[in-house]
Amino acid sequence: MVLNRHRRALVVLSSLGMLFGAARPASAETPAERPCVVDGSSAMPDWTWTGATTVERQLTMDGDADDRAEPLMTSLQPPVDPAVYADGEPGEALLRPVGPLGHLGPLGPWGPLGRYGPLGEASAYWETQLDHLRHHPYFASLLDTWGIVARPVLDESGPLGPTGPVGQEAYCEDLPAISGVSGQLQAGGVYGPLGPVGPLGVYGPLGPLGPRGPLGGLLDPADGRYFERGRPVTRVEGAAPWGGGQRRMYELVEMYPGGRARAADVALDTSFMATDATTPGLPNDYAMTSAEDQFVTVTVVPDRGFADFSCMFNVHGFHPCGVYPALGVLPNGAAVDTEDVLIRNVYHLPTSWKPAPEITDRYTVELLDGAGEVVAESRASRYVNWLQIKVPAGSELTARVTLDSTWDTGRTTARYHLVVTGSTDWVGSVAFSGAHQAGPGERE
Repeated sequence: MVLNRHRRALVVLSSLGMLFGAARPASAETPAERPCVVDGSSAMPDWTWTGATTVERQLTMDGDADDRAEPLMTSLQPPVDPAVYADGEPGEALLRPVGPLGHLGPLGPWGPLGRYGPLGEASAYWETQLDHLRHHPYFASLLDTWGIVARPVLDESGPLGPTGPVGQEAYCEDLPAISGVSGQLQAGGVYGPLGPVGPLGVYGPLGPLGPRGPLGGLLDPADGRYFERGRPVTRVEGAAPWGGGQRRMYELVEMYPGGRARAADVALDTSFMATDATTPGLPNDYAMTSAEDQFVTVTVVPDRGFADFSCMFNVHGFHPCGVYPALGVLPNGAAVDTEDVLIRNVYHLPTSWKPAPEITDRYTVELLDGAGEVVAESRASRYVNWLQIKVPAGSELTARVTLDSTWDTGRTTARYHLVVTGSTDWVGSVAFSGAHQAGPGERE
């Protein structure tokens, strides 16, 4: 009797879910007036890009190894208030090797995209429980019918809608109004990968379109794609960020396990996360297609780094082990003792305490066009490597990941997480420019 009641309840919920799905209005086209574009001259040209390398090369260091943001920040147009990038102020602090763009920040191996985050090894229990539900005779149908769960998150009041982080007010008005620094969190900005349309934002794997969103129950962890009643699901309809009760289609963020993203039967779009491994001299390629005129952000998150807290809190006392290289030489010829910056500014320890050579594995990421030409490249030594590029609809792209070095000299193979995020054509331009923005194909 109890089982029968459960079965009847699931049938009712499934019917309601299908009803909600069928009752949604048709998707609307993106308005011609897209956000944040003051006039035609402010549009960021196609194939213009930014990256960890383009940011790094603009920085200079003084004798005590503190970062200086002035050369980069003074190139921004419209101009940014000098007070925000003075020594010790947010604009300068955010560019330090130990800042959010560095390996210890949210894009690094200890951040939410790494192995200890909600998508990493710590999520194994969640995936195990979902797998049990998928094969349960009574709960499987509920997972396959996600209308009831998904609707509130995908509606206008959710993060994808006009009141969300990419809505006109929040993204175009509030974000740059906070300060000159916060405005650079927009696509094409100095801190673009940390912003709302980067890998940490609403369209990334941590958002409502990813494995931990309302459609996560449809994800097959062994395959990396979403399935409803045995059929693959690649897109979902949700509230349009321009409001008016309109809706649009969004690409789901697939989560491909070890090497699956490079399989012949997988067609990649610009919204996925792939866990993979490589060795020096053997790069991995990921061919994808951008369905929209948009910004595409490609981030390589190292999977491993220097020892965990046991390294710093051990039986012999507190000490930093395995942090930054003793001397890093920037592309512009300037040098910085990043090791001393970390020890002095973070751990507040004597600079005579010297750490190991590297903090984590290092990668180069390149982006190739349909003709196989390299259009963007990032090989920064002080930051996690990322690229953010403006591409036209229909662009064929290939992300190439190359292992440069490992933090553990005893290993020759390293694992990483490749995160690709598309901004959608709603965010198709920017209203500023700067020296960190590179032209098509510009390389070091």
